[in-house]
Amino acid sequence: MGALERRLRAPGPQDVVRPDYESYCTSNVPGTVGDVLDVPLGPALPASVPVPRNGVDRVVVVLLDGLGLQRWRRDSSEVSLLHRVDTAATVTPLTATFPSATATALVTLNTGRTPADHGLVSDNCWLPDRASVLESLPFRLRGGTDARAVGPDRETLHDGPTVHERLTDAGRSSAAVVPRSIVRTGYAASVLAGSDRHPYEAVDPTEGGADASASDGPSLDAALAEALAHADYTYCYLPHVDALSHDHGPDSDAYRAGLRTACEGVERALDAVPEARAERTLVLALADHGHVPTAPDTRTDLTADPVVSEALVRVDGEPLAPSGGPRSVYLHLREGTTDRVAGHLRESTDAHVFTRETVLSDLELFGPDPGLRARERCGDVVVVPREGSVWHESLAHRSLHGGLSPREMLVPFAAARLSDI
Repeated sequence: MGALERRLRAPGPQDVVRPDYESYCTSNVPGTVGDVLDVPLGPALPASVPVPRNGVDRVVVVLLDGLGLQRWRRDSSEVSLLHRVDTAATVTPLTATFPSATATALVTLNTGRTPADHGLVSDNCWLPDRASVLESLPFRLRGGTDARAVGPDRETLHDGPTVHERLTDAGRSSAAVVPRSIVRTGYAASVLAGSDRHPYEAVDPTEGGADASASDGPSLDAALAEALAHADYTYCYLPHVDALSHDHGPDSDAYRAGLRTACEGVERALDAVPEARAERTLVLALADHGHVPTAPDTRTDLTADPVVSEALVRVDGEPLAPSGGPRSVYLHLREGTTDRVAGHLRESTDAHVFTRETVLSDLELFGPDPGLRARERCGDVVVVPREGSVWHESLAHRSLHGGLSPREMLVPFAAARLSDI
């Protein structure tokens, strides 16, 4: 373990990795892209992070959803693209944002703003003005109604321009390569606004050996190659690792097959870039979070605890189910019950139990200077289990994320000129 990783693990309570928003955090990757393309996009990573800049006028970000630092180190030698990146670049540890969850992380990576600033602080986000919970990625209200049909829109997720819009305004072309299954969702429309979108068929390698050529949509390599041919900035989102880890576990053969499938598609597209353009193209490879293994039958339902249930805010006379996620649970409580519930859970659960002020001000888990949205949407009590999951619904997942453990919070970042890869 290097000195930087030891430093990133050091602050905060035991077994907690706090987001390093001021320096080594994924929230500063958009600013680094902006530095390279000479467009202000926010704070950048420290100068100590090696990022080639001379003669570079194109950037591609390859985001491997769910591939934490621990798994990158373990598996990169077995995956051609990652091995080539390892050989050409220094892999720098970064922290994820909190929660270590996709919905929050992708808003940050596509806006250059911390969760404290943009306010989407969970996959399942409490909307106090509507007394409802937004399931962020499918962009629907809890219960199944498409959020666009009932009022919440792009501004529900973030109220400022995206990275893609700011690049376009500055005369730089921007593209997003994303799975066809999500390209038209309300969430994607919000975070990818301003980009030229290139959808692809995200093949599941566990389904009978299907390959991209047999799918109905464009292959990953074809979609990425088309984007790389025209865009100054290309954002390539790969959900394979995350989805297969949830379904089969983070150490499964299915996960490894998904990692290889995604990386092979990217590798084919990168290898097809002409040499002259490759010398001017910077490749940034990173993840949004890692995973921890979980067993479906070890879930704890906090709402079954009478102390918690009695204290929950009522909506239409019924206790409000938690927002957040199974590894970062937000409890919205009736006035005057916070200290009692927090104290009870510290004694009765194997979890970190934080009050709202601890999350927002003491630990600054969402970032410095949280805005009104982050303050309203954070729970009065936030429960982060050390192991397992703490949720109000049954879960079939064999691995999860969202918490503050090193496996979830430490992610890889590598930057290399494409011609060196």
